[in-house]
Amino acid sequence: FFFFKQKTAYEILSGLVGSEMCIRDSFYMAYFSFMNVVSDLMQIRFGIDFEVCGFIMGIPYYIGAIGSPLTGIVVDRIGRRPIFICLSNYVMIVALLLLIALPQSKKGVYLVYVAGSLILYGCAYCFYVSGLWPSIPFTVQKKNIGSAFGITTAIQNIGLTLGPLIAGTVLNKDVVGGNYRLLNLIQVIEAGIGLFFGIWLYFYDLGPGRGILAANSVKANELQAQLEADNKKAADNHQDYQ
Repeated sequence: FFFFKQKTAYEILSGLVGSEMCIRDSFYMAYFSFMNVVSDLMQIRFGIDFEVCGFIMGIPYYIGAIGSPLTGIVVDRIGRRPIFICLSNYVMIVALLLLIALPQSKKGVYLVYVAGSLILYGCAYCFYVSGLWPSIPFTVQKKNIGSAFGITTAIQNIGLTLGPLIAGTVLNKDVVGGNYRLLNLIQVIEAGIGLFFGIWLYFYDLGPGRGILAANSVKANELQAQLEADNKKAADNHQDYQ
């Protein structure tokens, strides 16, 4: 959501365009490529019954449906959007490492641990959508908000396209479940990339960004109005100079 630059008071470095692409692509690649194969993973690696898998794999969506509005309210009140973005990737990494650490089993004895990992996945999703999507209107001029959401969705779909291709390549010749660990490791790397650029975003927002993403919704709107006024003043001065 840094494609459209506030050209004077809130100048965004061109490198941050790539950083925000990485945050979106890496999170959605890790999240949905995992959710696409989690049922097979539970059956092949951990011997969990098919019927149980059907319920367990819905845990992240249950949490997302209930938790996303709540975390959204929290973000509106306290701000800290870059922190929520970083936290989402960190929690996802923890969830994936938990699955990687578990030994393979055919008896379903690790059901509780797998369910715990999916609970963490659901929490990561809540943190992410409540932190990133509300940030978009505060980082572009109001006239570009619709275009910014469109570009954001397009970039998101790049990740949704690449994720299954990577997962299919990794799991293509898998017969005993071992490659699921490799896939989870790749997803850890993807989430790690998102965490790295999320930290970058956090520190950049504290500097040139004037803390607009860290502010609560009321303060962020005030900062955005000030930035737009500064931009208009600079544009008027430029015209007078010419």
